[in-house]
Amino acid sequence: THGKILDLGCGDGYLARVFSSASFQFTSVDSSALLLEEAKIKKTPGQLIQADIGAQIPLPENDFEVVVINMVLMDVLDIGAVYANAYKLLKPGGILIVTILHPVLGSPAGYLFKTWPDKFLRHDPFIRIDKYGREFFSDKLISGLTQPTRIYHRPMSQYIQAAIDIGFDLKNISEPLMKLEDLVSYNQPKFLSKYPIVLSLVFTKPKSDK
Repeated sequence: THGKILDLGCGDGYLARVFSSASFQFTSVDSSALLLEEAKIKKTPGQLIQADIGAQIPLPENDFEVVVINMVLMDVLDIGAVYANAYKLLKPGGILIVTILHPVLGSPAGYLFKTWPDKFLRHDPFIRIDKYGREFFSDKLISGLTQPTRIYHRPMSQYIQAAIDIGFDLKNISEPLMKLEDLVSYNQPKFLSKYPIVLSLVFTKPKSDK
């Protein structure tokens, strides 16, 4: 319910604003000056730092109870460097929370219907898993941006093993499903309730060296 939280790849500071009513002390880091300026405009609480989350960050070591890397690692080439920073900045016994787009959403993401007759008869669609085990990148033009974003695809095992190699202990894996009523309220396809869109990983930094 309290303590110091570090948000690596904070964007416009969304998480700090969400938890602004709690007794957390937030430090938010992002490489984009434009996003950090947006965070200031939106009155994001806590300290805002412009830095590459995979390079040296001007913060004291062993200083945070929690590090969050929220929906960022699939856009990062060297995830090991980001994990290393998180490990260095966490207190012993601290918690690392990672969320990413689920690696099942590869390229192509899927084919919605088995056959044209199925489409005509409105049978439930299915998602074709393709290239899940491969590592590759693709350039995606995200809505509202003028330049494409490079998205790196890795299987789930790589995200987990890279953290373990740094020294983290894996404590929890979660693959939440979207609720049907939420999809309807946001005018999204109902079949998205059939498979996980997000992967959540929770690691801890050992209290003492192994």
